[in-house]
Amino acid sequence: MSINLRLPEGFDEKYRKAVIRSMDLCSVKKHMIDPPEFEITTS
Repeated sequence: MSINLRLPEGFDEKYRKAVIRSMDLCSVKKHMIDPPEFEITTS
């Protein structure tokens, strides 16, 4: 799976690595890669 974020025109290059690092640390992304197991029951 790949993620491509289109940065706005004129985006300051000095922030590009920080944006990529933030995306890499995203907890939602981590759960998609290693999803938790759920036990589903009824009562």
